[in-house]
Amino acid sequence: MITAYDTPASYQAALDPMYWQHSEDFTSVASYAQLPSFELVDVALDVSITGENGSVFTLPNNVYDGALASYQSDSGLYLTVDDGLVYGMGFDVFLTDFTSAPITSLSPGVVYVDGMQVGVLNFNDPDTFFGFVSDTPVNSVFIDYNGVNFLTLDNINIAYTPVPEASTYAALAGLAALGLLGMRRRHA
Repeated sequence: MITAYDTPASYQAALDPMYWQHSEDFTSVASYAQLPSFELVDVALDVSITGENGSVFTLPNNVYDGALASYQSDSGLYLTVDDGLVYGMGFDVFLTDFTSAPITSLSPGVVYVDGMQVGVLNFNDPDTFFGFVSDTPVNSVFIDYNGVNFLTLDNINIAYTPVPEASTYAALAGLAALGLLGMRRRHA
């Protein structure tokens, strides 16, 4: 089950405290750049952000104080989980024309999680938040937008559990084998 949230506070309150969290506000972006994708990488997390019809565009030190946008207008954004078990995601999402503060629009956006529609974004407010929490791990998020402006993300928060490394499984298997050996010796 996936539950959607429209405020950062309600999203944060719904997260399991056992989740690790990664946040990105794009203020570390050093220059304007057109990129094929933007990678959010943490200790046990790798999430790629790509444009629906091309690349993404970084916006450093502007009125948005750092943001990431689709490079083409009327284009959505994909967030693909390459590593880690993502259970929740929240972000500010708005529209821009790259020349001024965020703008409003009557063209809505739609959020899909693993191909299932989970929310509608109304851009009549330039400061829109969307978040979701899932009871199963998700692999992809698609934010669909078909208006005339550029879909822009900022302040992304990703809630996840790390994927254990192979050495962790080997250590657990070794401990289980030692336990079985000890039980066998006791019974002999």
